[in-house]
Amino acid sequence: MQPLNLPDLANALKVSKSGSLQCVIRACHFFQERKYGFTPHDLRHAYNHRGHHLNYNPAAF
Repeated sequence: MQPLNLPDLANALKVSKSGSLQCVIRACHFFQERKYGFTPHDLRHAYNHRGHHLNYNPAAF
């Protein structure tokens, strides 16, 4: 498996004209350019879904 090398995000918390954070926009473009077949949001959803099924308490983290 190829390692996932994430980009360096200068001004990651800067808000764009559309109201999105630069890190969100850049991360989505990064995944699209490499044709991973999933989005950062998909990863977040999978994490939450698995945690729910394993009875993890998100407040504990």
